[in-house]
This record gives sequence, C-alpha cells and structure tokens, in this order.
Amino acid sequence: MIRPANVADAPAIAAIHIAAWQAAYKQIIEPGFLASMNLEARIQRWQHNLTCGSGYLVSTLDHELTGWVGYGADNEVPPDCGAIRGLYIAPAHWRDGHGQALLAAALQALRQQGWRHAGLVVLQANQMARAFYEKHGFVTDGITQAHQVGEQTLPVLLYRRALD
Repeated sequence: MIRPANVADAPAIAAIHIAAWQAAYKQIIEPGFLASMNLEARIQRWQHNLTCGSGYLVSTLDHELTGWVGYGADNEVPPDCGAIRGLYIAPAHWRDGHGQALLAAALQALRQQGWRHAGLVVLQANQMARAFYEKHGFVTDGITQAHQVGEQTLPVLLYRRALD
C-alpha cells in the first residue's frame, strides 16, 4: 500500500533511511560515516521535513513501513524536471516491488503537479540504484558532478526521463 507520509512516520522513515544507506553504500561511503549516522538526529530531521509540506510517500506491508520516496522541485535537477528526492526501501524488502510501486506513485504525483520530466541524482558507484532507474526509463548523459558525503567527495550522475 502506498500513502502520503505523515509526522508519525518520522521514526520509521529515519530508521529505513539509515539501514538502507548502511546496506547500499557500505562499499562506497566511508564505514565511519555510515556507523556515525544518528537515529535521533535523523528522526528530528524527518519530523521537520514532514511538517514543512507534502512530497513524501511511504509504502507499507501489514502496517509496517517498508520504504519511502520524496518528490517535487529540487535544485539538484534541471529546472524543467520534477525531482525524485530519494527513494529508500528497508533492506529486508529489497526486490519485493516496493521501490517500483513508490517510484510509479511519485512519477504520477509529479505528472499531477504539471511536470513533463523527472530527474534524480545517483551516486555513480551505486550500480544497484542505477540499474533500477534505467529499468524504469531513466537515462543519464554520463556527466558526473561532485557530491559531498561526510569527508568524501563522490561523483553523482543526473538521470532524467519524460513523464508522458
């Protein structure tokens, strides 16, 4: 089930965010940075994000949050694109269809907001995410941009697709 996120979801969203980063980026991001991710600080950040407006959806299974996606305007993508501002699934639910369902719902929401294109950025080394987005029609021009993660500067790729 996909539904809009609310402030009460902040603890589960924060926990998924951290667990997904620690699993997906363990070969990409410095282990010390991943280990230092603070759940309480992340919960506070999500409480703030979820009270500042819409643009977040969650997936649930038997009343358990399994993932989330953010969407809307974002300065990391070209101005003609609505953005996918993060899509993370609890590692226990990877490859169960939750990411696909969340992405489809977010793309539909971007269409309803009037966007004609969607864009997102992905760490260049994140082959799993790149394959997922490419499977769903996103393409990249291959040009990297620098992205700061802790003390590391890592290359990201811009992906985009039409919303027709």
